Amino acid sequence: GSITRVLGEQKFNYADILCPEDSVLFINDVVIWQQFGDGRIVADGGEVRLNEGAIVYGGTLVATDHPDTDLRVDRPARLDAARLVGDLDIRELGKLTVSAEVPRGDVAIGLELDGNITVNPGVSTSVSPARLETMGSCSIVGSGQILLARESFRSQVVGEPEDVLTLGPGIELTGIGEINADMEIQGRFEPGLGIGRLMASRPIAFASTSTFGFEIGVNGESDEFDSTSSVSLAGDLELRFADGFDATVPSVFQLLTASDGVLRRFDSISGDSPVAPLITRVVYDSSGVRVGFVCPSDANLDGVTDLEDVNAILTNFGTESSLGDLNGDGAVDLADLNIVLAGFGSDC
Repeated sequence: GSITRVLGEQKFNYADILCPEDSVLFINDVVIWQQFGDGRIVADGGEVRLNEGAIVYGGTLVATDHPDTDLRVDRPARLDAARLVGDLDIRELGKLTVSAEVPRGDVAIGLELDGNITVNPGVSTSVSPARLETMGSCSIVGSGQILLARESFRSQVVGEPEDVLTLGPGIELTGIGEINADMEIQGRFEPGLGIGRLMASRPIAFASTSTFGFEIGVNGESDEFDSTSSVSLAGDLELRFADGFDATVPSVFQLLTASDGVLRRFDSISGDSPVAPLITRVVYDSSGVRVGFVCPSDANLDGVTDLEDVNAILTNFGTESSLGDLNGDGAVDLADLNIVLAGFGSDC
């Protein structure tokens, strides 16, 4: 075993820098250029630590599946147009910045991911945050997961205003932390570790290729996504029942809140369904989205069909409101009123 420190102003790597079992490699306050010869930094049973302003341009960082491999960021570091193979942890006080100063064709790719990034795996009792940051607008592409593993501010995605971090179709963002960056989601998005809460303070836009995973459990529990900004929806809403939940009686769950507004709607709904005659309805308003398992005639999602449902139809008549559009044809009209009248007095 050995401890090696890579220091200095600039280094050029054209081959493999290997960190084997029982070894530690510190990459501190240095710029490493790898893109010219497709250089690699490989953690193969050892520890590779990016620290104190280290910047790696291009090439590949590899964390093998050796049980003792540890590739991590302990203090601020940056990857620019690089590739990550395997798993990387951003520890407490660590910040990994992703940027695309080095061009890769016409697309600003900051990181190509073939593995997983865990933001604050919680290996200590420290309450200090860990952060994944975008510097300028860029994309994380490839295949893998970004896990915000600690609650609230302890696991964050951050960026300057109007710097958009795009997560490609093969990237999943999940967990219980905070999103404090403008973001476009093209892949999978799922709040919670199991059932849990994910928060955002900046605009989030979902692409048509995206999937929003929403988990529902017993005793009224469900995932939560709460934003103090805006959320623009598209793609698929995937519903999953957990912990023995079975939608046999009318129930309603808050899918998300957005203080600055909900824009657009999901393109499709998939996953688990309630027991007939209940149906799944998704209701959008200016500041939130609810998912209901209700009677087909229950316009306001309160569990019964009565005069309040008639009023909901009449109030929204001639609009595209999801509250009154019972048949899903995009308009509140006589067909929706007839559904309410046919089910009047019913509680399924």
